[in-house]
Amino acid sequence: MDPTSMYSITQLQTLLKDPEEKDDSSDDELDTGEIKNTFTPASIGKNTKTSSNPAEKLQTDPNGIWDESEVEEKPVVDLDDPRPQPEYDLNFSQNVSSEDMFLQMGYKNPSTACADNLILRIWLDVSSAKDIELDVRSDVVDCRTKSHRLTLSLPHPIDDQKGKAKFDIDTGILSLTLPLNREYEFLHQS
Repeated sequence: MDPTSMYSITQLQTLLKDPEEKDDSSDDELDTGEIKNTFTPASIGKNTKTSSNPAEKLQTDPNGIWDESEVEEKPVVDLDDPRPQPEYDLNFSQNVSSEDMFLQMGYKNPSTACADNLILRIWLDVSSAKDIELDVRSDVVDCRTKSHRLTLSLPHPIDDQKGKAKFDIDTGILSLTLPLNREYEFLHQS
């Protein structure tokens, strides 16, 4: 047997041993007084000690709830903007197939947990799509015209690169199809 593997087994044994339990070794053995290295779960892996130089540490408020580096920058809503908010509605939608509908073989159910898209419809009074300023981010949709503005925080993160927008001139409805960005999608497909 390799001596290093024997050492690892001994370290594992001391790690798993109950500290209050009396040692099973013979009472005749005396403690030689040598300093033993303690092996803890923190000893496993790379040694990543931080610098103890106080000049390198960030100045933090001891009474603060969070640090500035922990706060994500969100778009600022202009509260002084006098333009009214247009009417809108926000719905969830699913991409369903015949397996889901008739055979019930899919993983989907009618809840919003299985939704694939957010559908945002905004009623605007513009004559052309060129009059609409639209900014879509992963958590916010910002839509502005000369007479209206809408800054809407979304209830779920979306994939802002794969969304689709369609403006119907006859009805004045801007329809946005925004695919949901699910971190744990694999849990729904089991």
